[in-house]
Amino acid sequence: MFGSDVNPDWYLVATTAAAALAHVKPGTIRVWAHRGRLSRAGTDTQALWDIREVLRCASRSGPNLTDDSL
Repeated sequence: MFGSDVNPDWYLVATTAAAALAHVKPGTIRVWAHRGRLSRAGTDTQALWDIREVLRCASRSGPNLTDDSL
């Protein structure tokens, strides 16, 4: 589907976008990162997440995940 010219940076999204795509709160993304489930990219002031990794984590966590259930 994609050629070898696909830029890996295209998969990086901000915390709010990652949360929206995974149907969780932004705090959940940060908790997953704190627990070692996600790798953070970006700068000191802008966290970026690989959406493929976020969606894998969300699929393992099940539906209706909230920050309280972590």
